[in-house]
Amino acid sequence: MTDDEREPRIRWKGISCEESEEHLQLMGEERFVYSSLTDIGGTYGEPRIETIWARKDAPDEPILKNVRHPDPDGGPDVARCEHWFAEVE
Repeated sequence: MTDDEREPRIRWKGISCEESEEHLQLMGEERFVYSSLTDIGGTYGEPRIETIWARKDAPDEPILKNVRHPDPDGGPDVARCEHWFAEVE
């Protein structure tokens, strides 16, 4: 298989909360949830809420990932949120 035949790989680059909000605003009504995971109780590991966003005009290309680390007892998040932007390699 040549390099041209390989599927592109995504590398997630960490970004700030503000940058994530900016990307969501820029996507506007064209954004949709590509994938999500909600495990507040920590059934499958540490509690987390993960949302991956894509655009309607490129539905197979995730663009943005947001992760929260909620307190299972309903208190403030136990860790800082994480935001990632997809870069195609």
